[in-house]
Amino acid sequence: MLKSIESVVLFVSDIEAAARWYADIFHCEVAHENPAFAFIKTPGLVIGFHPSDTKCPGGIGGTTVYWEVASIDEAVAYLVERGAKLHRGPGLTSFGAGAAMLVDPFGCTIGLNASCAESRARTGAAPSAHPADKLAAPNAPPQPVLSLPPMNPAPLYRQFVSQAQIDAQYNASLTVADPAAEMRHYVDRSAVARQKLAHQLNVAYGPTLAEHLDIFPAAQPHAPVFVFVHGGYWRALAARDFSCVALGLQALGITTVVVNYALCPHVSIDEITRQVRAALAHTLRNAPGFGGDAQRVAIGGHSAGAHLCAMALQADWANDYGLPADPFSGAVLVSGLYDLQPLRYSYLQPQIQLDDGIIRRNSPLFGVRRCATPVLLTWGDAETEEFARQSASLHDAWLAAGNVSTLQALPGAHHFSAIHGFEQPDSLLCRWVAGVLKV
Repeated sequence: MLKSIESVVLFVSDIEAAARWYADIFHCEVAHENPAFAFIKTPGLVIGFHPSDTKCPGGIGGTTVYWEVASIDEAVAYLVERGAKLHRGPGLTSFGAGAAMLVDPFGCTIGLNASCAESRARTGAAPSAHPADKLAAPNAPPQPVLSLPPMNPAPLYRQFVSQAQIDAQYNASLTVADPAAEMRHYVDRSAVARQKLAHQLNVAYGPTLAEHLDIFPAAQPHAPVFVFVHGGYWRALAARDFSCVALGLQALGITTVVVNYALCPHVSIDEITRQVRAALAHTLRNAPGFGGDAQRVAIGGHSAGAHLCAMALQADWANDYGLPADPFSGAVLVSGLYDLQPLRYSYLQPQIQLDDGIIRRNSPLFGVRRCATPVLLTWGDAETEEFARQSASLHDAWLAAGNVSTLQALPGAHHFSAIHGFEQPDSLLCRWVAGVLKV
């Protein structure tokens, strides 16, 4: 039967970075069993590193290994200095031992235990032979911690202390009765759009198959252009699912361009941001070729697409693309994500694989520049508080930079129906786009 702990395996997005981080902590070398499994040998225990996947997504789970330390405060300081974050405690167990839990830079937990005389007597643990060591003594196996009392957990993001709380705010499928029906609406209405409207599908803007545009030209030449970027949390859906946004705009004499892009985890959010900017640059340069007016181009997106449009507003269009500094007449951002930090602790993490760098580079809330493009920030008033707060936060930041922004909730709309207005020419969304394009 079970005898002793032989190894602990951490499921992480980057096994090499995680292995090197722990090897530095334990002053040991990284070894490999095969290209997909790295490990280190620590005092009395092997720590393995396996790529996270759908079966084992990694992150904060129900199992934590506790390491015996001489001082909780010193060990916490040592690990925090190297990039870990305090998650629970410090506190005392019912036996009087010190205890704390941290999260390493790769989303896995590290438990710390500082035994006292009573806890050693009650658990049978031996005192450390090296009180100055930050972690366990070289020849001592890790000591278990028994009967940990409840500790106030440190928030993962704002006031949220668990993945379940974050998912309740950001998993939009949990907020509607039939998520599949919401997807069918997009698909069915998009089929109607392709049946009724003139269109050019799969117009390449980049070298890969995913980089293409679907164009729905207006009836008249030299028409204003609206470019739409779809959502799907960067890991689902395609331009073809959102042909429906052209229905209301085409009736107003506006050409609609729907952007397709590669998806996570095949590519990173960094790459998706680059692709969308490339799609917009292609549209600006080639609008006359499909009857569009390059001087009247507005952009808009939904959910992750709104995030990608917000990132486009922060591009250095003049220096990086040789285009006007503010080339867009307006931007309508519907139910967007502008601070990506909470999603690192959500059900999405195994697919979108956020890290500190990706979050820093791709959270438009923290990179607002002076921009002449007016913005409409909107969301369904039946959406969660976090979707409303994300839009309000970007609105405040946009105004603080001296820019123009309108903040307005869509009455009666939830996350999926918030963009249904693009199907109706008399909707708030279509009227706003028509206004900034001077239709």
